[in-house]
Amino acid sequence: MLSDVLAELGLPAENIILLGHSMDGVIACPMAAAGPSWPLKGVIATGFAKDLPKALADGFMQLPQQYYIELLVAMKDQLMFGPPETLAPDMPAQSHIANTHMPRAEAIDIIKWAERAADILAAVRVPVYYKLAQYEQLWDISQQEKVAALFQNSPHVVTGIIAEVGHCLDFHLLGSQFQDEILAFASSL
Repeated sequence: MLSDVLAELGLPAENIILLGHSMDGVIACPMAAAGPSWPLKGVIATGFAKDLPKALADGFMQLPQQYYIELLVAMKDQLMFGPPETLAPDMPAQSHIANTHMPRAEAIDIIKWAERAADILAAVRVPVYYKLAQYEQLWDISQQEKVAALFQNSPHVVTGIIAEVGHCLDFHLLGSQFQDEILAFASSL
């Protein structure tokens, strides 16, 4: 339980804001929707929509039947980053140290997110920061407003498109502006 973890760290269980990007955003929203026993003040959830592009979902379904999947670096770079002019000269090469395999089940589960997204997002009852990257390749950004509207019981939703970044927001030249924006949201709660 989160309150136990905070107690072990000597931190108060108050003013908690869940932050999740991509699959972690898809995990943070059900946690918020469950009406946790600890005092949740808000959710910062970025990097997901409702439906994966069909070609990507079909590709995930064709992944080998094994526990871990190793995606090619070039494929990851294409999916995770915006155009070269949005990146520092050492990117995406400097990010490759963080590359790792992923469970196949995670890729399959994210395809099914569309089936449960509306109910989960409607159950979130705290302020929400929800945005997608301008150069998002994993999700259909045309769904951004539609997904933001699913947070229908949130008292306040900050939404929009994060300019000049790809899915890996922080690795782009404007990544620090994104960080400033989410910190400002958190401090406003």
